[in-house]
Amino acid sequence: MSLGNTDKPLIDAFDYLFLDLDGVCYRGTLPVENAAASLAQARAKGVGQAFITNNSMASPPSVSKKLEAVGIEAADEEIYTSSRTGVAQLLEHVAPGSKVLPLGTEGLFYELERTDLQVVESADDQPDAVIQGLSKDLSWRELSEAALAIRAGALYVATNLDATLPLERGQYLGCGSMVAAVIHATGVQPLSSGKPAPDMYRLAMKETAAANPLCVGDRLNTDIAGANAGGLPSLHVLTGVSQARDIMLAIDSERPTYLAIDMSDLSEPAPAVVAEGEDFVCRGARARLEAGRLVINDADAAATVTLDEYRAAVAAVWHAIDEGTPREELAWLPELKVVR
Repeated sequence: MSLGNTDKPLIDAFDYLFLDLDGVCYRGTLPVENAAASLAQARAKGVGQAFITNNSMASPPSVSKKLEAVGIEAADEEIYTSSRTGVAQLLEHVAPGSKVLPLGTEGLFYELERTDLQVVESADDQPDAVIQGLSKDLSWRELSEAALAIRAGALYVATNLDATLPLERGQYLGCGSMVAAVIHATGVQPLSSGKPAPDMYRLAMKETAAANPLCVGDRLNTDIAGANAGGLPSLHVLTGVSQARDIMLAIDSERPTYLAIDMSDLSEPAPAVVAEGEDFVCRGARARLEAGRLVINDADAAATVTLDEYRAAVAAVWHAIDEGTPREELAWLPELKVVR
């Protein structure tokens, strides 16, 4: 897979933006640079928006208020949480009126209340299913009730399998880290609709009637992998978890279609990267791998590079990998800071 390109601004090449939240639109309670202005520009051009997040804790009304607090307009129906898609997945596997034991917070209970499922609190109630979302206050007792129910035959559904949750101070435990405890206790792997499964994107496409969406994300192993699994183009932004070196070394299923610093790059074309001899060229920027060195513009790569230099470097590394160089032999690749 190689980088995509378009001569027109990305914002004019797609009819919908499918947007991750944490690390793309905000970081905890803090805004992400250029996100609000870029999305306002997209709305003004008639580009639809759906906010697609593995975070299961908040309800759509709460998420829309949080987006509003960082200057981003969003309607409740535009919010796709992993609780929303997890409950939709659960309904595909259990009969109407089934008993379900939930582990989670407001967002999960909000979605369950919109169904005819019967919420129970104990394994003694013989639930037909357990659905687990992220809760910052999840206790040993609740995890044990879930394990008991699953061992007794209850279907196990997890809203998402994210190992971490990015907040103001760094990477906190995510839903997947807590799900791992239940897996360890039961030996049962849950169903999950959260990214990297493509279910969230597919539900959004169905409900919005998006014909040509662009998936925007910061995590390779969820946002970008989910887009690839669904056959959708993606834009990776450097405002969250995965950084430039991660993109260079990305496995095939996690390679993004387009590269950006942040969402302001939606208003710019995505230039082509072309091979010229040993070099990969993006407009005036050149990159190649040479004897254990990343060479950019005929010099060893600096710690700070431009966006076009970054694109050229990624293309050079991907080419080397595709030609048979093991990623382990590229462990020397430097960290790069991408600037305008």
